[in-house]
Amino acid sequence: MRKQALIDLYVHSSTGSIGEIADVASNLGLDAVCYVVDSIEEMPAQEEMNLVNERGHANLFPGFCIEGNGTRWLVLVPDWDDAPMEVLETTDDAQLLADAVGELGGAIVPICPHQMPDGEAIGHVGVFPKDHPVGWVSMVVDGSHLGRHLDMEGVSLIGRRNLGATGPFGRVDHMGRFATLIPADASSLASITSALNEGLGVCVELRQAPEPKKSKKRGRRRRRPRRKGSKGSAEKKS
Repeated sequence: MRKQALIDLYVHSSTGSIGEIADVASNLGLDAVCYVVDSIEEMPAQEEMNLVNERGHANLFPGFCIEGNGTRWLVLVPDWDDAPMEVLETTDDAQLLADAVGELGGAIVPICPHQMPDGEAIGHVGVFPKDHPVGWVSMVVDGSHLGRHLDMEGVSLIGRRNLGATGPFGRVDHMGRFATLIPADASSLASITSALNEGLGVCVELRQAPEPKKSKKRGRRRRRPRRKGSKGSAEKKS
């Protein structure tokens, strides 16, 4: 029987500390979270990650975000100590990046390719690796409606899965709305990347977005009836 892991594939490091993110994830019932940084220097030490993972049942795994050529990639590598950092950080070629990460047993995941941080949606994205089976993270918190539509349309055209995460636009307090259900061992990043590379995983919406606050409509002010003997009544009588 295969295990199922409920994982948030993208929570950016700028939104909170690893301890805070791990505690929130545990309270929300998530099995794992990808803690995403923008540079290798920001990657937390493995000993620090191990200490945090021992505090609850949710596992935190480091992820590395690369932006270039109109595409945002999440790089997941089970063992960062063996990763050729200079290749991962400097290459702008999606195929070379996919090949390098694949040799390390990792996965690269497209993250909202059509959406930009300022809410702008772009129509054309960069070149994807040939025969890239991994799904797209298209369901995220605070993404634009047009960008999400383009992501979902694009992933459907190439026959890939829609995956879910808090995403690059959300915060820690947004966690728990979107996640990815994947047949993998939640305690093993190698198991998760292997399942992603097989094209597995599906987005689940764990809770609905909060309804916008409705502005209170002020009722029409009722006119006070005139009393008998008022000036207006007297003028009418005369």
